[in-house]
Amino acid sequence: MAASQMGTALGLKIGSTTCVAVPADEAGPVGGVVVTGPYLDLTPDQEPRLADTAGAHRITGFADRVGDPVALLGDDGTQYTGQDLYAAAMSSLAAEADRWNADQIVVAIPNDWQAHAIEALRSAADDQALPPVTVVTEAVAAVAALESRRGPVDGVQVVYDLGGSALDVAVVTGGPDSQILGRPLRSEEVSGAQFDHLVLGHVLASVGAADAIDPFDPATITALTELRTRCAAAREALSVDTETVISIDLPGLRTEARLVRSELEELLRGPLTSSMSLIGEALHLAETDLAGVSTIVLIGGGSATPLVSELVSSTLRLPVAVNTDPTITSATGAATIAAANVAAAQADVALAAPASASAEMVPSASRAITPAPRTLVAEPKTMSRPRRIAVVVGVAAAIALLTAGGLSVGTALTDDNKPTAGSSESTAPAKSSSAPSTTAGAPGSAARNPDGTVGTSSTPGQPGARSTTGATATTAGGAPPVAGQTGAAPAPNAPAAGTPAPAQPGGGDTSGGGDTSGGGTGGGDTSGGGESPGGDTGGSGGGGTPADVGNGVGGVVGGVGNGVGGLLGGVVG
Repeated sequence: MAASQMGTALGLKIGSTTCVAVPADEAGPVGGVVVTGPYLDLTPDQEPRLADTAGAHRITGFADRVGDPVALLGDDGTQYTGQDLYAAAMSSLAAEADRWNADQIVVAIPNDWQAHAIEALRSAADDQALPPVTVVTEAVAAVAALESRRGPVDGVQVVYDLGGSALDVAVVTGGPDSQILGRPLRSEEVSGAQFDHLVLGHVLASVGAADAIDPFDPATITALTELRTRCAAAREALSVDTETVISIDLPGLRTEARLVRSELEELLRGPLTSSMSLIGEALHLAETDLAGVSTIVLIGGGSATPLVSELVSSTLRLPVAVNTDPTITSATGAATIAAANVAAAQADVALAAPASASAEMVPSASRAITPAPRTLVAEPKTMSRPRRIAVVVGVAAAIALLTAGGLSVGTALTDDNKPTAGSSESTAPAKSSSAPSTTAGAPGSAARNPDGTVGTSSTPGQPGARSTTGATATTAGGAPPVAGQTGAAPAPNAPAAGTPAPAQPGGGDTSGGGDTSGGGTGGGDTSGGGESPGGDTGGSGGGGTPADVGNGVGGVVGGVGNGVGGLLGGVVG
């Protein structure tokens, strides 16, 4: 096996809309940043790799599901845990950044992750044969990135993280013992997804699309999903440009809409102004005030919008620090921390450890499940033009949620039925220093260089408490035996090395899919996933037939469909 390079490090960030890898050495980040989308391609007989767009065998939505016992369902009916998919994404990023054998890997995790989620991630990373992984909160990593450019900062910093799915605010101390003060806060009412929702409604209204299209036509639904993606790209473009043009291609309507930055700012001003109260609440929980804050650090893709820094600075009267590309700030900070750890280790006695063979993950004995069809059916109604716009935008938001990452199936995983990797010889080069090897993935997105020079770094802080989203499922009986535990050869349909092991199909009642609600961005009752009967997929003691499983998933899909119906009903009502 090949000897590992000495003094290599890697900082990672796995987000709901963007995944980032920043390579480094003992001196700090070295460039070659990898930025890619959140879709994990699980094509059979290939290494898992991240992609920018949805497609066959691609799954997303796992970044917020680490430690959640409710599994995610792939296109072929295979079940995966959030932590296994997360670890496979880390392995893919490490391979693309040419740091599969790094001496130090530091991953920036959400501020509110709980201890059980962190342990689940570490266990999954071991199954992927990754080197030992250090976790730091995104807020602590952001402060480390700030100090790498400016040197040590006095007082405390407020980290304002405006991402694709939510806004996170945390009060953080600087220095080598950097940590979060008080409790980090999170709001899903202010996010990049909500901004895209507002832009879509504005564009549809500007071209009179509400009177020209049928929002319940399947062709219209597909076109609206594509238009929403174009609106997101336009919003990001206006972070740099002053105007842009959005192509509209809907059934019966093909035109263009011009959007200028001032229009976008008027749409976003209300939500952004309301987010200032979240900063005040975070300071109150940290038992400090604005006088003790030295800097407001802006990170996350949404922070690239110029209005964000303008509002924060003018409202709080404090200095604002934002990277040229705030999307990579937390990963850059994680790389800075990893580099400091490597330098500290090299200053001590160098310890050599033999590299271990990587384990090939094989699928567990799960039964194939065919999802039931999902069709939106509604009787036509006569409504006003503003209401029709609201309905169209609501449908687009619901479809975005439904197509984000597959269905969720209740499968409670315990230590007894956790997916286990079968033994096989590693196909990736192994490191011969203090960390095990990992499998290499396919090349991915183009590289970019991080902004700023390297200075003083900070050490990881303690993550705050995480309020885990997603419903849990009650296990009723044991799980089938896991393939690969006896050391036998993988099954004919086993995935390639490094593929996350499918989760065990447990028993229990998965009524309507648990918390996989029909949507949350529109009006009305969005509890479609909670009240719709879904059937009992468990049977007794892990038994049951394929028909039982099919009935269960039918209930899940029915719950999601009812959720979308509740959403649209609430908007029209």
